[in-house]
Amino acid sequence: MSPPTGRGDGDSVRLLEQTIDVDSAAPARARAAIESLGGWLSQNELDDLQLLVSEVASNAVRHGGRGPIRLEISRSPGSIRVAMTDRGDGFTPGRIEPSIYQGSGWGLFLVEQLSGDWGVTLDDGTTVWFELPITSEVAMRLENGETV
Repeated sequence: MSPPTGRGDGDSVRLLEQTIDVDSAAPARARAAIESLGGWLSQNELDDLQLLVSEVASNAVRHGGRGPIRLEISRSPGSIRVAMTDRGDGFTPGRIEPSIYQGSGWGLFLVEQLSGDWGVTLDDGTTVWFELPITSEVAMRLENGETV
């Protein structure tokens, strides 16, 4: 496995932005926030999106320090882009190879495996972002200007 490439978000259109309080319910609130995208994604895409959003929200709660976290979801050509920003000190992503014997630490491994691209940005906090590829039919509807 290779580390993320760190691609930016040049042609994206914001679909959702929400501030979430940092507590044990934050991952569930983040999953609930993306329910509005359910009609635009296949069930598999929505399931993957909810899993990955839950994982990055859990990491933001665990490692992000105090203060709220910010969830931003946008569309880019052929993908949905998620960015989760917290007030933590950040980290430099590298090879992710969790052991089958560990009970935690699988979140970024799942992000790496299921997303098309992901990365970390250290501006005004720590932002973990990923892009989830979406089907061509959904991509066409979004790229033709239909809104959620």
